Amino acid sequence: MLFASIYEGRYLAGIAAGMKLNEMIDSGKITADQAVMGYVGAYTYAEVISGYTSFYLGAKSVCPSVTMQVQFTGSWYDETAEKEAATKLITAGCVLIS
Repeated sequence: MLFASIYEGRYLAGIAAGMKLNEMIDSGKITADQAVMGYVGAYTYAEVISGYTSFYLGAKSVCPSVTMQVQFTGSWYDETAEKEAATKLITAGCVLIS
């Protein structure tokens, strides 16, 4: 049985997200305090938690001021719940959503 280490890719995606946040800070679109990411997760399972933790740590490695909020949908695939979770994160001030 073979299963990829998904968290490694999430870490790299986090680095890219952190670089984007730095670009937004440097251009004056946001302040360092506004570098808030949102993450939409399915369940509070270990695989999901390791994924968003890796994403956050990747972003934090290049953008020290970043913070992150997480919303769970309670489903592996529910477009309506995902949209609602992302909307909540945007309303809460997240400027980047994963």
